[in-house]
Amino acid sequence: MALVAVVVVGCGGHAMGVVNFSGLPQPPVVPPEHVQDVLQMPPGYESIGELSVDCSDLRGSCLAVTDTLDECDLDRMIGALKEEASRVGGEFIVQRRCDTDNHESTGCGKTPEHSEVIRCRALVARRVAPGTAGSTGGVPNSQLPPALRATAN
Repeated sequence: MALVAVVVVGCGGHAMGVVNFSGLPQPPVVPPEHVQDVLQMPPGYESIGELSVDCSDLRGSCLAVTDTLDECDLDRMIGALKEEASRVGGEFIVQRRCDTDNHESTGCGKTPEHSEVIRCRALVARRVAPGTAGSTGGVPNSQLPPALRATAN
């Protein structure tokens, strides 16, 4: 049974959403500052789930009531991923990627509004327990999102 956890994070003048975890949480083994960000699954590690977080630029929105909106801070978003990875028992965030979506809409007024969403996601990896076949306790490849299946394990 997979658990979905959410953590609310502040993001400057932008609205950074919750960090979502989908997977099988384990007891924590390292503090957030020791969670590493790597491109490929290290040997001897397995995926225990996936993390994602969004940050929205609200400029032009009816919700934007301040003029101090800075860009979404990518370092802050990655830090939030590492913090959640640590909390759910991960030692690495793997295959992290952040994408930006731009949207135009009429929103609350008649003038076009621009919004931008930065979405980061990554696998969470943990050392394979001694004496296991390598995927016991991890998320099977078939249960991962399609975009991550081929290269995750």
